[in-house]
Amino acid sequence: GLADEGLSRFGDFVQKAVKLESDSDIQRMIRSKAVGMLLQYSGAEQPHVVTLTSLFEIVAAYADESERGLATSFGEDAIRYVIKRLQNQCDVQAREILSDYSRIRSLDEIDSSIASGSVHARDLDPLLDEIAIISQRTTAYFGFILQRTSADENNAGEESGDIVRQTSGSGTLPSTAGAAAASSSSNLASSNDRSGSVVGSRSPSLSLQTRSPSAAQSQTEWERGNAANAQDSTDESSFDFYLRRTGLAKVVGELSGKYVSMESYFMNQNINKAIEIDEPPPVGGAIKFSSAVDDVFFVFQKCLRRAVSYASMDTLYLVLTAICESLNKDVLGFVRHRLTETNHLSGTTTASSSITSSSNLS
Repeated sequence: GLADEGLSRFGDFVQKAVKLESDSDIQRMIRSKAVGMLLQYSGAEQPHVVTLTSLFEIVAAYADESERGLATSFGEDAIRYVIKRLQNQCDVQAREILSDYSRIRSLDEIDSSIASGSVHARDLDPLLDEIAIISQRTTAYFGFILQRTSADENNAGEESGDIVRQTSGSGTLPSTAGAAAASSSSNLASSNDRSGSVVGSRSPSLSLQTRSPSAAQSQTEWERGNAANAQDSTDESSFDFYLRRTGLAKVVGELSGKYVSMESYFMNQNINKAIEIDEPPPVGGAIKFSSAVDDVFFVFQKCLRRAVSYASMDTLYLVLTAICESLNKDVLGFVRHRLTETNHLSGTTTASSSITSSSNLS
């Protein structure tokens, strides 16, 4: 009786504490919009991204500090109860932050305009970087929470000492946003300060920076757990099952749908532009190399690296599918046409075997 009441009141306390601190950051974010900071910062320094990162650090700090005495005072299941209470408040705050982000960045309007082709591809690049950073940090946060709830499977001393979250990614994102995301945690703290965040390094055990892990280290704790036990995502008693159905997971999932749509559009528009500006081989002159090959490869590489850094296997699969479709639909036909054209002008048949083999690209 008294233990349950005490745990319930402690849950009320940490929820209110998270709301109080996060509301302060949200108000600062709102004020930053009024003074035009949205035009000054992008990527990891964008006010909404900074505020969301601050929210994750607030929740992580309370989870980290609460764990030390909860098991002793209230039992082994107390930490899970308190983390669920923290996550409930995190869901509310995160939805407010990300809903405002979607509204400020006009994501719904952009998503609707993609069908008509009225969106400039260059305008999508910074948005895609920002959404990728949001996904990275959400996945890192979920990984931290999962490790906290599985403390019985790990050494408690090791957990309280050095917990470094890894994000699934190629390392750096293209453009300024990627460089900011790949900065050190001290740079992240300074960017928080510039954006008005009161939380620079509130939770030293939670690292949300982008890293360049090897292939064997590229998966997050969350995804490694799924690979080790695929039943966790369907086991209603697992914490992984719970996290996948939180409000935060849902709103980030909504962003992911827009991300895939915008990334596919960005890729197709740039590939079509590369093909459009490619010059045909000159008649009677020296055979020139096609610039479209390098341009197309650059676009594919950029989109794929960003998708890898997104830290979501489902999103990566969808982007890879879009790349394969573009290869088969646009690039293969262009390469076949250009090889045939070059072969005809040169009066040889040396390219015929390449044309035939390229049809098996898919």
